[in-house]
Amino acid sequence: MKILIFSWRDIKNPKSGGAEVLTHEMAKRWVKRGHQVSLVSARFPGSKASETTDGIKIFRPAKFFQYSPFSYLLYLIRTAKFYQKNLTGKYDIIVDQVHGLPFFTPFYVKEKVILFPLEVAKEIWRYEIPFPFWPFGWLLEFAYIKLFRNRPFLTISPSTAKDLKNLGVKNVSIVTPGISLQPQPSIPRKSQSPLIVSLSRLTPMKRIEATIRAFKIISNDFPRAKLLLIGQGRKSYLQKLKAEIKKSKLTRKVIFTSFVREKKKQEFLSQAWVLVSTSLHEGWGLNVIEAATCGTPAVVYRVPGLVDAVQDRKTGVICKVNTPEELAKEVARILTNASLRKKFSQNALEYSRQFDWEKSAKEGLAVLKKIVA
Repeated sequence: MKILIFSWRDIKNPKSGGAEVLTHEMAKRWVKRGHQVSLVSARFPGSKASETTDGIKIFRPAKFFQYSPFSYLLYLIRTAKFYQKNLTGKYDIIVDQVHGLPFFTPFYVKEKVILFPLEVAKEIWRYEIPFPFWPFGWLLEFAYIKLFRNRPFLTISPSTAKDLKNLGVKNVSIVTPGISLQPQPSIPRKSQSPLIVSLSRLTPMKRIEATIRAFKIISNDFPRAKLLLIGQGRKSYLQKLKAEIKKSKLTRKVIFTSFVREKKKQEFLSQAWVLVSTSLHEGWGLNVIEAATCGTPAVVYRVPGLVDAVQDRKTGVICKVNTPEELAKEVARILTNASLRKKFSQNALEYSRQFDWEKSAKEGLAVLKKIVA
């Protein structure tokens, strides 16, 4: 097949994250299986208008500046014109990777289209996008789902599939993401004193301040415990977190690491006793599975995406209520119970072995073939 993917960022973009990793990992495996894959993305400083990476031809027809409706509309127009001039009729199927903002490809492409949102953002818009722009994004998301509800959709978790069906989408397929970290052969040796890890971008929707408040409660009973915050993000939000840490008198107990490479990330996760996540909403809990490859159980808020990645009371715990107090209680229970901790760790490690990018690519390809047939 000849596949064309529309995505706001590609893997080379400095701001690329989980969505871009997923797209790239699947696409490069489709190429290895003999398919032709191209990707339309946005320009970023220092980028080329086009290049080939891992056999994927990447086109960057125009720049796109986040948080600007005018920039979004201008980019859509330029992208549509680029497609019509250079790419029209050359592919079997279009994958419109809706990661927040849609490309509205059904209006101007000739090929069959599948919409591929990783999540239904809903209230994330209010957390991540400043007013007055977030209502625009919220309405746009609602509009495209309703508008294209009779077209095929692909997503990455039962939670997102449920959200789409609740908005009227009739045909939703699910492809479970793979994992780049290789599962450890056995549970690694953990740190001598309790180490709790948060692995995520530092943005408001991740609600890291709730993690810090939970750790404040935990540290009262476990004075030697440490909280490791792995990730990078907005400077303004980072300053807010540092103010929260200072206010809670946790400066010596909370450690920031910013961005770390895969090997270092695996080292940290291997030493951790528990991973925690207080995110508002996720398409899929990739951080949970990454921790599981190191035999590290997770305690998470009961939100879409995270509830799909954690097997409750088996590979970790899904909080009954989303409060720092409840999170602290569940983490403390794991820290104090060595046999329970070992059980969760072993289950998490075994659970992580079923996630594989080859499997994800195969599942995704099967969905595309059904549409093209």
